[in-house]
Amino acid sequence: MGVVGQPEDVALVRIAARMAEIVGLMRTIVLLQYRPMIASSFGQSDFRQLQRYTKIMVSLFLVGGLPIAIAMWIWSSSILLYFDPAFAGNDWVVRFYLLGILAMLIMGPTNAVLSMCDRESVASKNLLQSLGVKVILNLILMPFLGALGCAISSFVSLVFLGFLGRAGVRKALNLETSILVYFKNSDEKY
Repeated sequence: MGVVGQPEDVALVRIAARMAEIVGLMRTIVLLQYRPMIASSFGQSDFRQLQRYTKIMVSLFLVGGLPIAIAMWIWSSSILLYFDPAFAGNDWVVRFYLLGILAMLIMGPTNAVLSMCDRESVASKNLLQSLGVKVILNLILMPFLGALGCAISSFVSLVFLGFLGRAGVRKALNLETSILVYFKNSDEKY
């Protein structure tokens, strides 16, 4: 953004990204607490417990992040005005960042589960592919849309990362890490 954007766009992107990170803060806290339990369950080949942990984590992600995201969605304009009146009317920059973080909350602890269950290479590939999508979209969108283009590319890359991670966990471990875990048959064999 700093190369192709105006200083105002750079500031707006930084503020919007930090606002969205507040929503993702609960995700980070939960991941710190549950990573050892994920690794332990995997080490003991207890996939039922691993599935239970992922279900709890998705619940905590949503309970902790969704109210903050809704509040920021509603009052994004007011929050931006606090930083600079020139940011008025840029609600969708913040909202696209929020949507990206919400997508990660809904998809659950995908890359953390992959990393803690001996699938670090899959998690790394997912991150690299998502980064590639973000860079390409940034190069395409930012010259025309500025900060909004950057926000859209972040949203798309986070959604892409979530889907890649979910697919990787399903394939490698036969676990559901997304909100769809609530619709999974609890008697399913592992």
